[in-house]
Amino acid sequence: MLSFSPSALLVLCSLTNLAVAKCPTPTVPSVTVKNGTYDGVYSPEYDQDFFLGVAFAQPPVGPLSFQVPQSLNTSWKNTKPAQSYSSACVGGFDQIFSDTSEDCLYLNVVRPRSVSKKFQTKLPVVVWIHGGNLVTGSGIDQSSNLSFIVQKSVDVGKPIIAVSINYRLGIWGWLTGKEVVKAGVANLGMRDQRLALHWLQENIAAFGGRVS
Repeated sequence: MLSFSPSALLVLCSLTNLAVAKCPTPTVPSVTVKNGTYDGVYSPEYDQDFFLGVAFAQPPVGPLSFQVPQSLNTSWKNTKPAQSYSSACVGGFDQIFSDTSEDCLYLNVVRPRSVSKKFQTKLPVVVWIHGGNLVTGSGIDQSSNLSFIVQKSVDVGKPIIAVSINYRLGIWGWLTGKEVVKAGVANLGMRDQRLALHWLQENIAAFGGRVS
């Protein structure tokens, strides 16, 4: 009699429409970071856990618009969902994403589920900082959603956790001028990137990542 791993059976169920009673129920992945707990989503197709739209800074809107990004300063008791992408950051006129917002300082984590459970040591972390000439692009780009590179890392026996981040674009992230420099608010997009890396340094271990 053929036997399948739970992840393989989930894929088989989705492809063949097996009776619900015969199909395992996927466990919702959950992590507790410094501010609270997030529930992600499990992908049986890739045997990966996704944590999408995880905030790494306070929303840069209102009095925080055009200001240096601020670390999160609140915590929560109830579990928050991290199961869908955030908006892309507002950028130039050639921005390809329909859903854009100034409230966009979020990141996404993709990890191999079964491999993460097998390894006693933490996995190395790869961070993708998207290109786009500082006016377009986003960490939510589905063509670069990191599942492929994580799968390949598992295939070659060097599993990783992969992270994509957003940062402010165009005038929202890269204002120029003497007044901007004097006010200390130049290169905000770069500062967003640095704050995302700082957040990961403090929290990626909760996802199974290695802190160097």
